[in-house]
Amino acid sequence: MNILKITSIVGLSALVLSGCKGAEEEIDGSSNNNSSVKVELVEDKPKNTQLDATFPLETSSDNYSSRILPSVIKSFHHYKNQGTVILSPENVTDFNLFVNGKKVNIDNDEWENESVYQLDISDYTVNGNNSIQISDVKGDEPQVHVQISYPTVIDDDEYYTDNETLDLVDSIIESEMENGFTSAQLTVIKDGKIRKSESYGHVNSYNADGTLIEEDESAEVTEETLFDLASNTKMYATNYAIQKLVSEEEISTEDLVSDYFTDFKDDESDEISGKDVMTIEDLLTHQAGFPADPQYHNNNFTDIEENEDGENALFSQDKSTTKDMILKTPLVYEPGTETRYSDVDYMLLGLIVEQVSGNDLDTYVKKNFYEPLGLDKLTFNPLDNGFEKNEIAATELQGNTRDGVVDFENIRTETIQGEVHDEKAYYAMDGISGHAGLFSNAKNLATLAQVMLNKGGYGDNTFFSEEVVQDFTKASDINDTYGLGWRRQGASNNYSWAFSSLADSETYGHTGWTGTLTVVDPSNDLIVVLLTSAKNSPVLDKENDPNTMLGNKYLTSNYGTISSLIFTAMDDNNPTEKSDSLLIELVDQKLAQIKELPEAWDNEPSKHSYNALVDILNERKDGSDMIQDFLDNNEIKALDIEE
Repeated sequence: MNILKITSIVGLSALVLSGCKGAEEEIDGSSNNNSSVKVELVEDKPKNTQLDATFPLETSSDNYSSRILPSVIKSFHHYKNQGTVILSPENVTDFNLFVNGKKVNIDNDEWENESVYQLDISDYTVNGNNSIQISDVKGDEPQVHVQISYPTVIDDDEYYTDNETLDLVDSIIESEMENGFTSAQLTVIKDGKIRKSESYGHVNSYNADGTLIEEDESAEVTEETLFDLASNTKMYATNYAIQKLVSEEEISTEDLVSDYFTDFKDDESDEISGKDVMTIEDLLTHQAGFPADPQYHNNNFTDIEENEDGENALFSQDKSTTKDMILKTPLVYEPGTETRYSDVDYMLLGLIVEQVSGNDLDTYVKKNFYEPLGLDKLTFNPLDNGFEKNEIAATELQGNTRDGVVDFENIRTETIQGEVHDEKAYYAMDGISGHAGLFSNAKNLATLAQVMLNKGGYGDNTFFSEEVVQDFTKASDINDTYGLGWRRQGASNNYSWAFSSLADSETYGHTGWTGTLTVVDPSNDLIVVLLTSAKNSPVLDKENDPNTMLGNKYLTSNYGTISSLIFTAMDDNNPTEKSDSLLIELVDQKLAQIKELPEAWDNEPSKHSYNALVDILNERKDGSDMIQDFLDNNEIKALDIEE
């Protein structure tokens, strides 16, 4: 079988579309309505596409609409300057093809049966929703089979080379690195194109004693460096797997958890019952009733259940035993009555994926997602899968001891690099768990996130249905900042601390304890992936707050500053004055934060973060009347820091 590849000879002029996102955009090219597009034969049809339709639709078809027009016009999601159409005509002598209302003049005199033609429609597409129309099909019982693949990501970071706001992002992150921050990667995808991809810092920033490592003694973070994603694993391993299994009707979100594990059931001795009625949806929405962190790995943890020896009755450092302990974990509230974020929900979901698929979670997601997409920087247990330590950003400095205040059996005491930091994942689940364990670089992760914006597919791969994407990202009934797994901005903007107050209310994504953020905004067709190693720094106050490291007190790891600047940068109107005013606002707000909230922010790293902003002011003042005027009228100087 042959397929024709069609390339545009002359571009077409713009067509303004009503009711379509991006409709106001002009289509690139000259305004020659008589331009034509050639075709070449190709070998085979793609197996999986976002649009797969045959025209004309028979009136006997269940999909036929009595309103007629819906039967000859179909919509698809794509981006400006992208897109091809696969055509497989049978018994056809002629037909008309329109993309976004503009007729495509096809340079082809004869349509052969059992041949497949590929048509380049990149001169006709716009960002977002597009339409295709096949009409006036002529021939003896003619049919035209039409397929359109999903968009793919194009690397186009030169587009914003002169973007002053993105330059400010670089300045903030780089200046914070010079003032004690650790490392980061940032990838931004807008309208299917990578608009920014940067790496910052070194893979290991501090010695175990809390002193900074000399720059020439630690490898630089590159575009290829892997970061421990922590709870972003929940989305880009477990949720993707669940969404695929739901799309394939292998499972349902209404299924009972006990359908998969017969030992998971209520007992007469339980103080709180609900295991018999708990559903997969309860797990996805964090409304299942589990405690937040049972610490299966920690023999000294007795907050949930204590055995006769005064140790953790749920203790396990073996995956098989951990599974039993998860099923035995007592509930702390009735399922469906409240929302309480818990790692147990996703540990159990990961086990369900393994039960249904017959594969370990890492094998399943690698085979079904990462390999088909060519994403070779997404992996569990990277040191066991071909990566070296210097290719991976380090996390905690003294193992899992929080600088010596935490202890349990077999605890790691050396700097963690190349192994998952999360204790339950590492000790109790062999590094592969539904809640943590995945590593990636920013580019691979952003590409994987594009599947969601594409409504379930990528290129010639369909992973889950558009309906499943909609169901999993809509608000839960109890808390609109939760979807099925996904964290959401919500109508109240309660997640703006991470996603930015500029994000649409339907924006979703997740964060990770190690310092990772993913933002997916369908309204703006925007993806932001910010990976940091905030935990690769000394504990700030190990006696009173052993989970907060110095790295958590910088703007970069607080997410919202960087994500807000990214949203601001995407409006294509970024003069120097705009970025300078944002910088001045950051300086004012950061100083006010330190002075007015001293208990949380009057500390060494927060002052370092402020001083980083002052450094940027001084670097920019000679070229900015606005900054110079601000400095002249305000006493701005670096804060003294007691080392």
